[in-house]
Amino acid sequence: MILRKITFLAFYLVALGIQDTWLPAIAVLGVQPDLLLCAAVFIALWRKPRYALIMAVLLGLSRDLLLGRYIGLSALAFLAAVALIIRVGPRFYKENYLVPVAAVFLGGAISALTYALGGKLVGMPITLGPYLLTQAMPQAVYSALIAPFLYVPAYLIFVQWGTEKVMKNEE
Repeated sequence: MILRKITFLAFYLVALGIQDTWLPAIAVLGVQPDLLLCAAVFIALWRKPRYALIMAVLLGLSRDLLLGRYIGLSALAFLAAVALIIRVGPRFYKENYLVPVAAVFLGGAISALTYALGGKLVGMPITLGPYLLTQAMPQAVYSALIAPFLYVPAYLIFVQWGTEKVMKNEE
């Protein structure tokens, strides 16, 4: 139990550190993958819904606090993405490699759309059409492309080392 928590904390800190240090170096046309969203989606696939929602808010808030952006906007975006994954996730066989890839793409698209709409509400200068075509969808695709490489370590952390072997949707 304690090993899982320490490993998850290490996974989270590495993802948070890499997100804004190394990933800008591999950005394609200004678009980089979203490791924190990948972590939130993986948690939504493999853990209980309440835990997944709490972690989505914490991951989003930590991103906002670290980057100094609109506090709570990423948390709202992650929450929307995780809520959708919780809703559709139990219908799929999660050990298939394509399920996490599709879930990360879907979560990325919903998260970006929620972020754009929330940003528009708080006065961010976002034009929805160009933002969705040039930033949101490419980021969702890029995140989905790296999801298979993150799948095995995340699976070990969230499922194999956990006390629960699969997510139970009883809450």
